[in-house]
Amino acid sequence: MTKQQRKYLINIALLIAVTALALFFVLKDDPTAIFEAIAKADYRYLILAGALMLVSFAIDGLILTILARLYNRKYKYYKGFCNGMIGTFFNGITPSSSGGQFVQAFTFSKQGIKITNAASILFMQFIVHQIVIVLYGILTFAFKFSEMSAISGTFNLFGFEFNVIGLSILGFVINSLVIVGLFSLAFSKKIHKLIVNSGVNLLAKMKIIKDPEQKRIDINTKVETFRIEFKRLSSNIKILLVVIALKFVQLTILYSIPFVMGMALEINMTHNLFEGISLASFVSMVTSMVPIPGASGGAELVFTVMFRQFFDGTIPTVNAVNLLWRGFTFYFGLFLGAIVFFSYHESPKQEAYRANTRTMLELEIINLAEYRKNKTNEKEVKIEPIREDQIEDHFKKLKEDLKDQLHENELAVKREDEEKKK
Repeated sequence: MTKQQRKYLINIALLIAVTALALFFVLKDDPTAIFEAIAKADYRYLILAGALMLVSFAIDGLILTILARLYNRKYKYYKGFCNGMIGTFFNGITPSSSGGQFVQAFTFSKQGIKITNAASILFMQFIVHQIVIVLYGILTFAFKFSEMSAISGTFNLFGFEFNVIGLSILGFVINSLVIVGLFSLAFSKKIHKLIVNSGVNLLAKMKIIKDPEQKRIDINTKVETFRIEFKRLSSNIKILLVVIALKFVQLTILYSIPFVMGMALEINMTHNLFEGISLASFVSMVTSMVPIPGASGGAELVFTVMFRQFFDGTIPTVNAVNLLWRGFTFYFGLFLGAIVFFSYHESPKQEAYRANTRTMLELEIINLAEYRKNKTNEKEVKIEPIREDQIEDHFKKLKEDLKDQLHENELAVKREDEEKKK
């Protein structure tokens, strides 16, 4: 068993353990009443919730397909859908959703998209996701903050009292800083140099950063990749607006599931659908900071605290909604994603075991190296570019490992095209 295989087994074991603890937390008060409430649920709303989640997965696949067609006009929608489901599965079983992108990049390579282009597609998807998350946060805070503050509560963890609204504000600030920080670093040389030099050196002296040189490479890679991919998106403004709209619809669907579950259990809800969507978006902001696979444990806890006054019922009833919400919004996608990954003939079953944030960064650096090579005759804005010797020193081994597999993927795609022509 390889190191990466052991890592995935550990992640899955952690997910199972934390899920068991979360179930204990949800069921500890009155499990009989909770299961009785679920048993009486209106199946029509459960079917609606399942259909809404399928639409959400379909939208995710459509976004990937639209972005992939910037590089391959013949890229099929079903490939984008399968790729999205594989990403859902691996994001669910890795801490902070860190493993999905690498596996998706290799899936693209088996579907006829160059690995460097795959890195571009996934980074564009990340940009769109961050933009929409921040826009959603601005809207909910602007129009529903006072109402949500009035009905949310606090929870005690390890002797510390946490205010859920305060945590949601922190989550919103962190997500905002990610996108604002990338814009600032990418388009301001002064800010870029300040962070890369003075900022990293200060954090290194404070022992927060162990390897300042590696951190500088990480920052440079993300910033330059962001600059290139945002430029690509802004030059295709119609595509940018379409994928932003699709992502907005997708998040709205996800955030509406708690309200649908309340309808299924025939609970007397004290607020309307839009306020339920706002609360769910606040939950998402908090759980985005939980570094556990699937945010398990944290998601259930925050949901109960945030929604216990929204649903005008007993604690067991609210916990029943919690179980159904979590089942549809997380485990349903995890289950479908696993089926797609193990059954889809173009899923990267061997390469998937190497997926982690380190290797995804390396794919981005290889992408930048190729981009510079193709742009040698054009004037580009240079923002502390990474030297070739740095790339070779840090990623020589990766290139050697990837070369044979990528070549095999390209040959497999060519053989498939030839068979179709026959």
